[in-house]
Amino acid sequence: MAAAIDRWVWYAGWADKFAQVVGAANPVSGAYFNFSLPEPTGVVGICAPQESSLLGLVSVLAPVIATGNTAVVLVSQERPLPAV
Repeated sequence: MAAAIDRWVWYAGWADKFAQVVGAANPVSGAYFNFSLPEPTGVVGICAPQESSLLGLVSVLAPVIATGNTAVVLVSQERPLPAV
């Protein structure tokens, strides 16, 4: 549980820094600016791992949400409770 909370906090910290790290100011010749900014992909399909139920689910879900996407998650058949 503690590792899953730490993982959420780590990815939440990246949510406002992601565009600054991945984006760039592209050099152009002229009196204007050209910026590259990452945009969300949209809907991302995720398969949660079977072996670690909560931490595995958080590890694949948190980056998708932190980058602004929507997730459709296929949860573990053996341990579906953490997804609820």
